[in-house]
Amino acid sequence: MRGSILIALSLFMSLGLGMAQQPVAPVAESPAATQPAGDGVNPPVPLTQVDAVYPSGAASSRLNGRCAVSAVIDTNGIPRELKIIRCADPVFEKNSLDAVAKYRFKPATNEAGTPVVAAIAIEINFRTSGGHDSKIRITYSRYTPPGVTSFEPTPDGVYPYSKNITPPTLVAFSDEGYGDAAFTRVGASGCDLVLTIDRKGKASNPESVHCETSGLGIAIIHSLTDSKFEPGKVDGKPVAVRMAIHIEFVGFFPEH
Repeated sequence: MRGSILIALSLFMSLGLGMAQQPVAPVAESPAATQPAGDGVNPPVPLTQVDAVYPSGAASSRLNGRCAVSAVIDTNGIPRELKIIRCADPVFEKNSLDAVAKYRFKPATNEAGTPVVAAIAIEINFRTSGGHDSKIRITYSRYTPPGVTSFEPTPDGVYPYSKNITPPTLVAFSDEGYGDAAFTRVGASGCDLVLTIDRKGKASNPESVHCETSGLGIAIIHSLTDSKFEPGKVDGKPVAVRMAIHIEFVGFFPEH
């Protein structure tokens, strides 16, 4: 079982890092690659990570899990103000905080090369041989798309969502990066978009994406268009339905 590190800078820039996972002991790894920093700020660079100890409380149930920790990296490269953003299970919280507190960084710098304070999010993954993998959980709600003035079907047979229609139901959510993106975001992670669910339960033509936290829009589009829906119905017959949907990320939870 091994821990891995994913950093997303939240105050000055957005930064996505690659993660590597291998079984054996819990270790927080350096990222494999980074994207260019924005706003003229070079992000903190991990210099030292310590082993994140797999908690004894998770051993009996063989849980895999993850925690996202927010930290402020000071101008000496020391993490301060550590807080849990999200954890797959509370059993991983203390050991995640203990590990991150011992990390050391080359501090962020501005265009002049002067060290500056930067807020980051660090993700630690815990895996054990034969453990239960984490699975994303979401909640969602449906509503009539904005601007709809008629509930009659369009010439090509697409009905706007209304209370007179048996609504499409999300039966298999395909996470195409939305969960990973939302997990390390501080604050709300809801997104709204409008899309069509055809008579076979396939989503298409997404529009009007709005997310409460930046950086989630593309991932939620890919996730929903790859997901499986039970189609909407009129008089018991499947029909294409144009509807608005609000998705909320709940978290990653180990499957038992």
